[in-house]
Amino acid sequence: MKVLLLSIFQENMGVTEELGLEYIAAALRKNDHSVEILTMAESEFCLDDVIKYEPEIIGFNTYWNTLECTNHVACRIKQSSLACYILYGGYQASYHFDEILSNDYVDFIIPFEGEMVFLDLVNALTNNEDIGNVRGIVFRRNNQVIKTQTADTLNDLDSLPFPARDLLVRYNFPYATISTSRGCMRKCSFCMSHSYWKRWRGRSPGNIVDEIEYVQSTYKFDRFSFIDASFEDSFTKGRYLEIAQEILRRNLRIYYHVNLRAEFCKNIPTEDMNILVESGLISVYLGIESANRDDLLLYNKYAKTEDNYAAMRLLSNFPISIHIGFINFNPQSTFISLRDNCSFFREFGVFNAFLYNTNLILFQGTDIAKIFDKACEDEIEFTNSNINNLYGFINETFNKKLIFNNRGVYDNFIEYFAGYTCELIVQARSANSTEYLEIIKAAQYRLEAIFHDLNKHSGNFYERLLDLAENGWDEQKANIYQEKYLSWDYVNNVLKRLDLEKNRFLRDRIKIGGTI
Repeated sequence: MKVLLLSIFQENMGVTEELGLEYIAAALRKNDHSVEILTMAESEFCLDDVIKYEPEIIGFNTYWNTLECTNHVACRIKQSSLACYILYGGYQASYHFDEILSNDYVDFIIPFEGEMVFLDLVNALTNNEDIGNVRGIVFRRNNQVIKTQTADTLNDLDSLPFPARDLLVRYNFPYATISTSRGCMRKCSFCMSHSYWKRWRGRSPGNIVDEIEYVQSTYKFDRFSFIDASFEDSFTKGRYLEIAQEILRRNLRIYYHVNLRAEFCKNIPTEDMNILVESGLISVYLGIESANRDDLLLYNKYAKTEDNYAAMRLLSNFPISIHIGFINFNPQSTFISLRDNCSFFREFGVFNAFLYNTNLILFQGTDIAKIFDKACEDEIEFTNSNINNLYGFINETFNKKLIFNNRGVYDNFIEYFAGYTCELIVQARSANSTEYLEIIKAAQYRLEAIFHDLNKHSGNFYERLLDLAENGWDEQKANIYQEKYLSWDYVNNVLKRLDLEKNRFLRDRIKIGGTI
C-alpha cells in the first residue's frame, strides 16, 4: 500500500525531526509498503503534490498546538479528487478521538503506540479484511465510534527497525534524535508520558549505540539528542553509564544532549559525570519545574526544593550547557511560590522570559487535569485573582510584543543562548591548539556577559511586576517598567550584540586557520 505520513505545524513553529513518523515508516517499509514522510507549515502545504503522489492512506501526527492546522489540511485532502483514508495518531488524537472522529474527514485514529497497529491496519486494508479485527484502532461504522480491543504494548524495543531518517536528510537538522526508551518511571501530574506509554521500556545499550554508529557513518551526523523522558531511567542501576561506556569502547566521536531529573543529578557520582562528559555529553535539560514546596507537591515531583538547588550546583561544575524545565504559573500560584521561583532564577542566572513566562497546561490524559476536573489547553485561571494581571501582562509582553511579533527574535534567542553555547562547548572539546582554545574561552566569556546583562534586566522587570501585582496593579506603571528594562530597542540591541559576537568568533577562527 502507498502511504504518506504528514506532520503539519503552525507558522511560528520550526521544523523538527518527527521520530514517531520515522519509526512508523521504517516498520511499513520493512513489510514492503511504499512510504513518503513530509513535515511543513500549513501555508507550505501543496495539495497538488499530494494528489500526484496518489497515497492510499495518509497518516498525521497530532499535538495540542497543531491539531487545528492539521484539521485544515486533512479537510482539504478529503474534499479533493484524491480517494484515500485519513488517519490521525499522536498525543492529541489519543485523548480526543471522540471529538476528532466527529469530523467526517478523519477515518481512523491510532491511540498511543503506533508502529505495529499502523502496520496491521495497512495490511488489513490491503487484503480487504475486516478492520474491526485490527486491535488498537478507533473508527466510525454506521455512525458509531468503534474502539477495537487494545493492542499489546511492545515489550522488545530492540525488535523495531531503526527509524527511517528521511526528515533528517531532507531538512539537514543540526542533530539526530534518538529514543533509547519509552515511558517514564515517575508520575509527574502534569505529564502524560506514563499514561501514553503505559510503562517504562528501554532498549539495550548495544542496540542504542548500533543506531548511533549507523547514523554517524551513513549520514555523517555527530550530534544527537536523546529524547527520553529521563535518560537515567532503568530497571537496572547504571544503564546510562553502560551507554556512555559503549560509546567510548567503540571510539565514537559524538556530542549529545539528555533529559535528567533533579533527584538523580544531586547524587550522581563525579566519576559517572566525567564518563558521560568524556563520551560526548554537552547539554542537559533538567526537570526543575518549581522552587516552591507546594508547587512540587501539586506537580507530584519526587524531587524536593533542596534537590533542585543541589542538582543545579552539581551540574554547574561540568563543561555542559544546562537548560531547565520550569512551570512558573499554575492555577494555585501564590506570591510566595512566585517569589521562591524568583530566588531560584536569581541564584542560577536563568532569569529570562522563557522560564518565568511558562504556565501549567492541563492536558487531557494527565493526573493534574483530573485534579482541576478539566482539561484547559490554551488558557489558565488563577485562584488568586491578583495574579491574573501579572500573568496577563507578561504573556502579552513576551508572546506578542517582543517574541512572536517578530519570529526572528525568538529564533535568535534560542539559537544563541542554547545552540551557540553548545557549539562553543563542542569547539572547546575538539580544539587542537592552545591559541584556538583561548579564542573559544574568550567567546564564552563575552557570551556569558551578554546573557548576564539580559538576565539582570529581565529579573528587574519581573520583580517590579511582582511588586505591582501584590501591592496594587497599575497598568501604566507596568508599561513604564517594560520600557525601562525590556524595551524593544533594548532587546534588539541584545540581538545585534549577539550577531557581532558570533561574527567576531568566526573571524578569529579564520585568522588562525580554522573553518566556519
